[in-house]
Amino acid sequence: MSLSESQPSTDFQFVRREYTSAVDGITDWYMFHPGARPLCVVVLHGHGSNGDQLLTRADLEDWRQCLKELDAAVVTPNLRDNAWMSSAAVDDLAALLQNLKTEHPWRHLVIASGSMGGTGALIFAICHPELVDGVVALGAATSLRSYIEWCDQPDRFPVISEILAAIRQAYPTAETLAVHDVREHCDRLTMPVFFYHGASDELIPVSEANSLAEQMKGKDNFHLTLIPDGGHDSPLPYFREGMAKVLIALGKAI
Repeated sequence: MSLSESQPSTDFQFVRREYTSAVDGITDWYMFHPGARPLCVVVLHGHGSNGDQLLTRADLEDWRQCLKELDAAVVTPNLRDNAWMSSAAVDDLAALLQNLKTEHPWRHLVIASGSMGGTGALIFAICHPELVDGVVALGAATSLRSYIEWCDQPDRFPVISEILAAIRQAYPTAETLAVHDVREHCDRLTMPVFFYHGASDELIPVSEANSLAEQMKGKDNFHLTLIPDGGHDSPLPYFREGMAKVLIALGKAI
């Protein structure tokens, strides 16, 4: 993996770094804040956004403030735009984190993200549980196979057609979907997982959260909070709470 970087002008003091993927040679990028504590937080962007989402969206101001207070290393990768944590995206992120850890050693890594990012956090956690110490998932899909079936119904919002097309492009075969099915491989979720989902989510149905919770019943590392009457964005304000809880579970405090 080769790297280059530039320094943007932000009060959160992130750098933008480019890298060349070992998978297929494409050039991609991520934003990075080094922090001072031996903790790394990975924030994955949602569908239709990019790796700078954390720094550009006004509704994520509390996320930024929470991360500034933590003074942790923060990684916000672009990961092939709307790849829904495809196999190539998983390999890219694993290589990126392994490379960064040699420069900025950390003891714990937490992935905290929403929507497509929350979905990707869960997928990456089952693919590389050895790299992930905690997950905060906000309004995520837990089986892209079932989510595709739900999306492929009439009278859905227009953006759902875009999501469906992106997932089908990222996952061209049933085999690739099966490998990244979180519910099928939920035994790999051995780290603390704090999952928040709106009970009336119009973009990712609450059945995605409930189905995983049913399979994780009895596991004391998995915690689901449903937001009554909450829509797709209703979990966003729970980022800080989720981070606090996962760090307490890891024996650390904000």
